[in-house]
Amino acid sequence: MTAGIVLAGGKSTRMGTSKASLPFGDETMLQRVVRILGGLVHPIVVVAAAGQDLPPLPADVIITRDEREGRGPLEGLRAGLKALPPEAERAYVTSCDVPLLVPSFVSEMLALAEGHDAAVMEIDGFTHPLSAVYSRATLSHVEDLLAHERLRPVFLYERVDTRRVRPVELKSDPELRSLRNLNTPDDYQAALKEVLMTSDEQAIREVVDTWMRASRAGDTATVLSLMTDDVVFMTPGREPFGKDVFRSQSGAMEGVQIDGRAEIVELKVLGDWAYLRNHIDLTITPPGGTPQKRAGYTLTLLQKQADGRWLLARDANLVT
Repeated sequence: MTAGIVLAGGKSTRMGTSKASLPFGDETMLQRVVRILGGLVHPIVVVAAAGQDLPPLPADVIITRDEREGRGPLEGLRAGLKALPPEAERAYVTSCDVPLLVPSFVSEMLALAEGHDAAVMEIDGFTHPLSAVYSRATLSHVEDLLAHERLRPVFLYERVDTRRVRPVELKSDPELRSLRNLNTPDDYQAALKEVLMTSDEQAIREVVDTWMRASRAGDTATVLSLMTDDVVFMTPGREPFGKDVFRSQSGAMEGVQIDGRAEIVELKVLGDWAYLRNHIDLTITPPGGTPQKRAGYTLTLLQKQADGRWLLARDANLVT
């Protein structure tokens, strides 16, 4: 059996109020994360701080408390693992401040964790311990680390068989919304706006997600299907070019591995046109070559077609 553990006992210093109880639509942030995770695994364990008030939760949710305050994720992980019922062999662990958690992200992490003591997302050498899977077998190691005041989760990964997952290995959640912790009021307002977005905004985000997935997979045909026939691309130092040149350039990149993510910084729909500003981080690895990192912004215009699809029409690329 696979369970879920939601850590809710953080101090929420930068937010200024308990994140677990923040309203998010018609539920609180904690209730939302418990609901999403509860649709995939059972039971759910919520780890709270001593004396912390929690919003109402389903009757089958197990509530436990940190044994000691202010000792970080390992303390919460210990409490959560200790509260698991005997039949639960492992758990997906998350914080309560990720209301954009994508169910398929959790499913993929669970699949990749098979045969390992732990599986954790790692980006540019940085691990995300609260977007990870842990087996019950890690509990003794967690307790020993805490007893010796070795509080960093990386110490656990050095001790147990850990599957380090890179974004390129995931087919879902290309923007990695599941990792997006809400730490400040601005983060909170931005996430609320994203959840309450219009159907057009959702469709445009899906275009970006599909473009990134197809680029990682080397699927040029899908990328080409996301642009208008008269699309224009602009990059520094060269003349604008269109779809045929894009197709030719893509063919010349056969065997090149592309890994990366896109974060939508700004999105505005204006009738049948929309613009969006992306920040893109890429790692490009030629066959047998050295990985090259590139990052920067793009400004993109999209046009809504007669069939309701949104397609890329103009793109200014400042990635260097």
